[in-house]
Amino acid sequence: MRTMRVFAFVCAVAASAAGQTVDTVILRAALSPANEVPPVTGVQASGSATVYLHLSRTAGAITSGVVDFDVSYDLAGSATFVGLHIHEGPAGQNAGIVVGTDLSANNPVSHAGGAGRVFRPVAVTDRALLERIVNRPEGFYANMHTSVNPGGVMRGQLARAEMLVLRTVMSPLNEIPAIPNLDASGGANIVALAVRDASGQIVSGSVDFDISYRFTGGAEATGLHIHNGPAGINAGVVIGTDLNARTPISVSGRGSIFRTVEVASGPALEALRGLFVNPRGYYANLHTTVNTGGAIRGQLQFTGPTTLRRNLSPANEMPPIAGLEAQAAATITAHVTRDHAGEITSGTVIFDLTHQFPPNTEFTGLHIHDAPAGQNSGVVISSGLSRFVSVSGAGNIYRVVNITPEDTAALAALNGLLANPENYYVNLHTAIHTGGAVRAQLGDPVRAPPLVNAGGIIAAALDPALTSAAPGGLISLFGANLAKTAADASGMDSPVLPIIINGTDVRIGGQHVPLLYVSANQINAQVPFELAAGNAQVFVVRSGVFSAPVSLAVRAAAPAIFALPSGAAVLKNQDLSLVSADNPAAAGDILLIFCTGLGVVRPPATTGQPAPIGPIAPTQAQAAVTIGGRTAEVLGSALTPGFVGLYQVAVRMPEGVPPGRQPIVITAADQSSNAPTMAVR
Repeated sequence: MRTMRVFAFVCAVAASAAGQTVDTVILRAALSPANEVPPVTGVQASGSATVYLHLSRTAGAITSGVVDFDVSYDLAGSATFVGLHIHEGPAGQNAGIVVGTDLSANNPVSHAGGAGRVFRPVAVTDRALLERIVNRPEGFYANMHTSVNPGGVMRGQLARAEMLVLRTVMSPLNEIPAIPNLDASGGANIVALAVRDASGQIVSGSVDFDISYRFTGGAEATGLHIHNGPAGINAGVVIGTDLNARTPISVSGRGSIFRTVEVASGPALEALRGLFVNPRGYYANLHTTVNTGGAIRGQLQFTGPTTLRRNLSPANEMPPIAGLEAQAAATITAHVTRDHAGEITSGTVIFDLTHQFPPNTEFTGLHIHDAPAGQNSGVVISSGLSRFVSVSGAGNIYRVVNITPEDTAALAALNGLLANPENYYVNLHTAIHTGGAVRAQLGDPVRAPPLVNAGGIIAAALDPALTSAAPGGLISLFGANLAKTAADASGMDSPVLPIIINGTDVRIGGQHVPLLYVSANQINAQVPFELAAGNAQVFVVRSGVFSAPVSLAVRAAAPAIFALPSGAAVLKNQDLSLVSADNPAAAGDILLIFCTGLGVVRPPATTGQPAPIGPIAPTQAQAAVTIGGRTAEVLGSALTPGFVGLYQVAVRMPEGVPPGRQPIVITAADQSSNAPTMAVR
């Protein structure tokens, strides 16, 4: 886990926001009668509230929002719900309502008992209130009220939820044993929400199953689960749904299944924690009456996100619409999987759009179309929005779309969209303006070629003085117009890094290089192990447009130590704790220094692939280390198992280093590293 922090730092980039935007913050609360003040007794009830804060911002500042309440509950008996609110108050205290809904004594919801769900959207214009909820959600609670318990029947404090989007391709051939004669396939989109405690431990959450399937000849589905086993192994159910043999559903031809599962304890909670760390250790499985052990299955995997933010206007329609007072801000996020060539193999597209229209507007569609500005074209990715009337005209539309490998047209559009977004537009349609009421291209044309700054290629440790590189090392390129959209190498179908991301690739000495991250101004990449020492020409290629060449000095070793806010990226070997001011290094400690640029290893490593777990691959170049000017005994230097281009040098902390912050320097093949400091006791 600690080494993952180092890797995250390697790929980290700064983000900024400008203009009008929309983003969504997700909060959750576990609802219980015991949380009421005083506690409600004699009522058997439980529930969970997921609160979506769709926030409109201008230049980063919140201006307004739409609050969506999505509450699941389970009652032992019948009830009449007369209220659903957010109150501003800590646990153990009652407080006033700050966000109400239309659920009331005059507009109740009757429930006969058992499981149920209620959804309510609310527009909020109080900017200060929204800021307080976002910055300190634990100071607010969600409360459901009934006619018998008008002061509240179950309540829970809000907490920030973290969202994880996982995907997999499901096939009969993935079952153990494989089912070669079954003509069926599917794709799973798994959206997990998790709440963490102060220590960072996941304590609750939920899992959405969104399964698209194709069965030739039809079947009866009797189970949909997540199992805790790697590829090639059958394992038990750890997160199940209510789909079972007693309530089967027909799966004939193409279709989809959606289920939400609340996670609070036991094996399901342990599995939720595991999904956030190693999803490939889990698989999704759809079972049928014929194939009771599983009909289609796939190992889960991370996805890589790309986010596009645009403002929609009637003036952008073709022809422009005059006299319509309407606008919208959209955030389109594509969570994708890729192959080694960088081709997108599946995706989850999230539409998040806030709109301002005249009252009683009937919306009929929200889509992505494939045409540049000034042209109309057909739909290539639909949000699935059905007709609805917005009484106030103001609100939010939030839709999650599952794109599988069999959705060939949508998949092709997704590949084209992320490489050349200016050739695609998002369009919101109404009953009056059926061809589109407000529209925006999803990117601006980029006509200038990619530009790598002079001196703009440095070691990924991000010290501007480190301008040389070594085979296998990680580098960062800085410039302009390097990529049209930003993305990282998450979501790979295999552990191998891609050589193209969203239409951008890098070539060093004529070789395509593995990419970790691309954006308009920064690219993180790995220098090929096969590259010989000397001066190599570097090109950035964006959608077929080449940059001017830039020279990179390639050396046998070019050590560069990673740094964190706490100082040099150094762990104590005995417990893998990070060395910091609160955990300083002491004489005799065995330390692991994380760096890049130590060159080739023996046996040879494969460019773009994580170093294997198991026997370490030591570096050919011998490393020497000083701490606070004193020579440290080097116990070994090697690639870090499970990572690409990340090296570690194991040393024994020398005696006599003065306490305080002391510099660390690695020298290899006559090249010295940067000198970040480390806390010493």
